[in-house]
Amino acid sequence: MRLPVRAVVAVLGVALGVLPGAARAAEGEEAVTSEVTVVTSDRLTFDNKERYALFEGDVLVVDPRIRITADWLEIRFDESNRPTLITARGAVRIEQEDTVATAGEAVYEVGPGKIVLKIAPRVRRGHDLLEGEEIIFWRDQNKLICGPAARLVIYPEEGGVRDMVIGE
Repeated sequence: MRLPVRAVVAVLGVALGVLPGAARAAEGEEAVTSEVTVVTSDRLTFDNKERYALFEGDVLVVDPRIRITADWLEIRFDESNRPTLITARGAVRIEQEDTVATAGEAVYEVGPGKIVLKIAPRVRRGHDLLEGEEIIFWRDQNKLICGPAARLVIYPEEGGVRDMVIGE
């Protein structure tokens, strides 16, 4: 059974200053949906001393820019209570616009904007497909590395990956 932890996350976000709009949501005011991130799971463990939040069981992250599902998600914080590392494990699915990534594990290093997908990672954009043993993205650099066993399947469609790779 999924237990919503929205209020806990909102309070946590206010306390840590990591979730924009969380203050209004925690106070019961209507939050501006373009600013709010909501995380639900079966269980939440938060340890301020060790600087982490652990979401276990049927994890769902809904954000205006991205949607993530996983079996388990951990957020690590620095001394200023800002997220530094986010790790998701077990049936990880990341959806953003027309791109869907799946993997057994996803690790996001917040500072460098680096996302590492491991354990049978696949990224599908439209009909195009990228897969390999590990896929690494740098969010702000429009750069990726895939390998070993990299495989890219490109379908001919205007404005697709084929146009970006081949330059037609």
